Amino acid sequence: LAFLATVPTILGVRHGNRILWTMAIAALPVFFVVGGYHLWRRICPLAVVAQLGRLLGRPGTRKVGDWLAGRYFAIQFALLLTGMSLRLIATNGSTTWLAGFLIVVVVVAAATSFVFAGKTWCNFLCPVGIVEKMYSEPARLHAADGATTSQCAPCVACKKHCPDIDVEGGYWKEVGDRPRRAVYFAWPGVVTAFYVYYWLVAGTWDYYFDGSWAYETDLPSKWLDPGFFFAPLDVIPRVAAAPLTLLVGGLLSYLVFAAGERLALRRALRGVTADSLADAEARQRVRHHALVLAGFLAFNSFYFFAGQPSLRVLPAWAVQGWGFVVVLASAAIFFRRWIRKESEYVQEKFAQKILKKWEWGDAPPSDDLQDIYLLHTERTKQREARLRAYKETVRELVADGLVTRAELVILDSLRAQLGITDKDHQKAIAELSDEERQLFDPAYQGSVEQRLQRQQYRKDLERIVIENARAGAAPSPATLEALRDEYGVTDDEQAAELEG
Repeated sequence: LAFLATVPTILGVRHGNRILWTMAIAALPVFFVVGGYHLWRRICPLAVVAQLGRLLGRPGTRKVGDWLAGRYFAIQFALLLTGMSLRLIATNGSTTWLAGFLIVVVVVAAATSFVFAGKTWCNFLCPVGIVEKMYSEPARLHAADGATTSQCAPCVACKKHCPDIDVEGGYWKEVGDRPRRAVYFAWPGVVTAFYVYYWLVAGTWDYYFDGSWAYETDLPSKWLDPGFFFAPLDVIPRVAAAPLTLLVGGLLSYLVFAAGERLALRRALRGVTADSLADAEARQRVRHHALVLAGFLAFNSFYFFAGQPSLRVLPAWAVQGWGFVVVLASAAIFFRRWIRKESEYVQEKFAQKILKKWEWGDAPPSDDLQDIYLLHTERTKQREARLRAYKETVRELVADGLVTRAELVILDSLRAQLGITDKDHQKAIAELSDEERQLFDPAYQGSVEQRLQRQQYRKDLERIVIENARAGAAPSPATLEALRDEYGVTDDEQAAELEG
């Protein structure tokens, strides 16, 4: 409703376009930084629209293929560039075009919910999603985040490394992905090029800063006008010049960041054994820092321009206050993200998981032999319980795809603090290897999304089987098929659960 209310606001209010572009949109990145990733995901109007199928009892059942799953960053970025180009040639000034654009976006998001399962629009198509990630990932875990759950009911595991379940885990697993790095590297240049184009088309910065562009209702009719104010590029029409400027800015930015990353990698890998754990850690650290720096520069480039046409009519104290908030938020996110390490994240997840399994107990010291014997017995039980908790925590970490067997060395310091010896660790790993061989198979591709999906599905399946057993009947094929479609479970997976 909030999103759709934007349409009559734009059409019925004289300053509707200006309010949207120079106030509402300008405030979003700061909201992402201050409010955090999940807050916006919960209140985003389009996120609700993209769940209409589920809310109306007609959810989509298709899952995106490997092609889209591996290229969603590039697709979202392409859609983002399309929307930004459309701003420069139509929706900036035309209320009709802007209202039509918003309606089309709503219809597409709603249609997606009736075809695809889960939050396909948010995870794979929404262009705002990648901007939100650039400005908020990775974020340190909080105590309230200890329970890993899905915002969707039921979870259909529509995406591996789902940001609604574990946004930081997804970041560390995808930090080396080329599409993500390419988008991050290009984004600072795209942001800068977007605002520079106002000068390139008008020949003066006053065109942007006085906000006159927000009242150009005839902007779509100027598509074939000169796209640049200077020769010889003035022969390029505006409809081509706008996207061309964004592409050139993005390409230059990408080349600069890619070259800087290569130089940093060369320096970081000096004296490091190839294909070793130290090699992997050094590569990840450099790539992480490159992504953080790209997000930081893009954020500040955006706020050098964003909102200025409206801020200039406010009192000086308001402008200075807004500038202080932006600088503070920018510095906070930069330093928080810069010092963050995957090992810290894994250790925090380990601590949260093992605390839920820990059997606490304590007893005061005593001089009585009987008390000492009882205390020894109690301590032995506690040690066994501690080992069980450790083993189950390791099982969950590996099953969720957070760490591999080789990466368990990250937990060495925590293991020592818990009194878990290397012998105990090897024993736990051996037992897990016997109990669930697939966990330590190099080809294993487990994820927390699959685990949550299977847990919820198993719980509902057990309920249906028990209810039918009490009635002296077996679940009907139609009931099982409906449950299978609801959770996106295959026939083989359902057969395995029924046999189990």
